[in-house]
Amino acid sequence: MDLLFPCDYDDLTTPDPDFAVEVRAARAAGFVCHFFDFNALRAGEPYRLPQGEGPLLYRGWMLSDTEYVGFYTRLVARGWEPITPPAAYDEAHYLPLAYPNLIGETPRTKWILGRDEAEAWALYAAEFRTKDAILKDWVKSAKYRWREACFLPAGTERERFAEIFANFLTERSTLFEKGVVLREFHPFRVLHKDLRGMPLHEEYRLFFWDGALLLLPQLTLLPGPEEQLPRWTALAQRFGTRFLSLDVARDLAGDWWVVETGDGQVAGLPGSIPPDAFYRALRLVGG
Repeated sequence: MDLLFPCDYDDLTTPDPDFAVEVRAARAAGFVCHFFDFNALRAGEPYRLPQGEGPLLYRGWMLSDTEYVGFYTRLVARGWEPITPPAAYDEAHYLPLAYPNLIGETPRTKWILGRDEAEAWALYAAEFRTKDAILKDWVKSAKYRWREACFLPAGTERERFAEIFANFLTERSTLFEKGVVLREFHPFRVLHKDLRGMPLHEEYRLFFWDGALLLLPQLTLLPGPEEQLPRWTALAQRFGTRFLSLDVARDLAGDWWVVETGDGQVAGLPGSIPPDAFYRALRLVGG
């Protein structure tokens, strides 16, 4: 299996600086690494993909469903066997598509297609008004503006909802994905809050390959999510993607919940997973 990374903006033969450490670790683990112009793909401009054969795993920036279909199709045309087909990518990447696999394991979630504020308000008023909730799109929130563009305290009034919603759309801008998601806020264990009031939870990212844990992250507190490994493995095996990320957090009662899932190709490495260890583990399972 070879790897494909975004290239540097000015040089198609070197990695995007944000992935340079990962590329060094991947090569040290024995992977052959290729590069392509992600910025051209994102801009809808012509871009070149390497010719090759055999299995290929992408590691890079997130793609929308339509971008990924085109990307996947072009890789196949260039001779590759991409690891993750489009339907499997979408299921892991978009929360409303992942949610049927997570009911009872993640906070209650409702959604709409599109960005209509009146429709989003109607959903909030009907389903969440008596509960604290958070606002996001089908992939990401604007949690770095926690009070202004993400968190909806119980009983939020129409005018305030409209302000938070407008801030959220401004922050997500062209990265807004597909529709609006509302989630019941769950009181996870807070390690600390940043200057903007955003809570930083006891949360870990787990990677699974073919339904098995790839490696255990470095833990902040013990015991960690490894004590629930059979549970996480069973959840990972519900998904169609071979390479899944599963973010889990501990609540105030000590119970673990799934925060979100993602396709492993576009899930960033947290500080708890050293790149060298990650790519050595990936080499063992991916060849």
